[in-house]
Amino acid sequence: MQSNRFVSLDVVQNMPDDLPDAETVLAYRRAIQTLAEAIDELPPRCRQVFLLNRFDGLNYREIADRLRISTSMVEKHIMKAIGHCRNRMDGLVD
Repeated sequence: MQSNRFVSLDVVQNMPDDLPDAETVLAYRRAIQTLAEAIDELPPRCRQVFLLNRFDGLNYREIADRLRISTSMVEKHIMKAIGHCRNRMDGLVD
């Protein structure tokens, strides 16, 4: 058995909209593009370390073992990558 339910147009119009507006979507797309460019600008080893950590979820020791470098060097690459990305993203997203 099917029941019909009607909702007043006033109720629907006053419902909160969780979707961002077009301007916000565009701003976030630009920010994502800028971040991708910033990552691409990193030196190859620095980029590799950063991606292994941030996107593959490897910890510093795992990265160091995989790449046969010291954890200290992994730390330096991560700091450099974060600093570079932060500088490129500065002011793009609130």
